[in-house]
Amino acid sequence: MDVLLVKPPSGFPTRIPHLGLGYLASALRRAGHAVSILDCPRERLDPERLLARVKQSRPGLVGLSAFSADFPAVQSLLPRLREALPGSTLVLGGPHASCLPEHCLASLPDLDFLIAGEAESGLPLLATRIEEGRVDPATVPGLGWRSENGIRLNDPFWDPDLDSLGLPAWDLLRLDIPEVAPHGAFARQLPAAPIITTRGCPFPCTFCAARKVSGCAIRHRSLDGVIEEVELLAGRYGIREIHIEDDNFTFRRDFAARFCEELLRRNLGLTWCCPTGVRLDSLDASLLSLMKRSGCYSLSLGIESGSDRILRLMKKQ
Repeated sequence: MDVLLVKPPSGFPTRIPHLGLGYLASALRRAGHAVSILDCPRERLDPERLLARVKQSRPGLVGLSAFSADFPAVQSLLPRLREALPGSTLVLGGPHASCLPEHCLASLPDLDFLIAGEAESGLPLLATRIEEGRVDPATVPGLGWRSENGIRLNDPFWDPDLDSLGLPAWDLLRLDIPEVAPHGAFARQLPAAPIITTRGCPFPCTFCAARKVSGCAIRHRSLDGVIEEVELLAGRYGIREIHIEDDNFTFRRDFAARFCEELLRRNLGLTWCCPTGVRLDSLDASLLSLMKRSGCYSLSLGIESGSDRILRLMKKQ
């Protein structure tokens, strides 16, 4: 099946390569599907140009990924996609679908399905079943759909083996496009690229959606797999800076330290930072010194309140 993965046109300012769509593209390829990606903010595609591209390629399945800030764009785009592709399947994923699945299915009548949580297992299975003409929604992890009995939601699947997901389809993520707005607002060296080394978060902070999007357990990629990706980005694509997008990169200090030691040993000349943020209680002077020596120049820190009472109420721990 021809599958098109879309980051919809949006005013959302950060325009980094979309790791989620890159990982989904790799998963779909392993399942035998042909995949393309349209990252509208990065490629400066407005709805008209997006629809023109869609009409030309006529994919059998369109998967859209949306933050809550993208939802108005999705609302206006879906009826036009349905008109342009009457026989195609329209699927929504990403943080908004993961956090508010009932709202999405109730308010988006042109949507066929959504997938909550991580979709590397569910989306390829759904595409294969649609292609074979034997869709059983109840068997697809994370799937949400409408039935005679109302809205139905399957439990998401959090893959415990992140290395089995392989690397994102970097050849589809258009690293040739100059960076417009790096995550964290600035970079020391360009071009820069995002990576993840972990998924999941065990902390119950009431203001955060991480547990809905990537689960409660922290899962680590192997260090060898992470370094392989860093060397690929530096060697094949000329990347000079790495932005680590983990929710909890320094949760395991030994892993963070070994990552730094490998960067120093390989002497790739890269700078790197953690724009998503790390917890203050996961840092110490020794680790910070090692991070700096290996090229880290910036950390975002989650300091949500100066009041212990408020921190207790929001379960910051």
